[in-house]
Amino acid sequence: MITDVLAAAASDRKSLDKVPGVMTLAGEGPRPRFVTEPRRSATGSRSVASPPALFIGVLDPCASIEFSRGCPWDCVFCSAWTFYGRSYRTKSPDCVIEELATIREPGIFLLDDVAFIQAEHGMRIGEMIARKGIRKQ
Repeated sequence: MITDVLAAAASDRKSLDKVPGVMTLAGEGPRPRFVTEPRRSATGSRSVASPPALFIGVLDPCASIEFSRGCPWDCVFCSAWTFYGRSYRTKSPDCVIEELATIREPGIFLLDDVAFIQAEHGMRIGEMIARKGIRKQ
């Protein structure tokens, strides 16, 4: 998180490589972590007055969500792995369901590059969605 980087830079610039997700000439910090996203209720209402970020084709209106971040492969046709250094992190199924339950929009736009490469993780999310009765497009 940028606040961690700024705090480390203000107190001891030599400690920047200790911040999660940071890479410097001196070394690499611990694995990055998911950033706590702002509450959806705090981001204001979604309306036709503010396209195109909120309306995507047949999913109108929709909200975006992320189940995982990163990619473990280094395919020559894709640059996604370069952003995360081949790391792949998943949100816990409980966190995914909690977030899905707060989304008012009928459509969901999944932001993940490779959301379901861990079959057990994906199946658990699917089972929990069905059990909770969440209905989204």
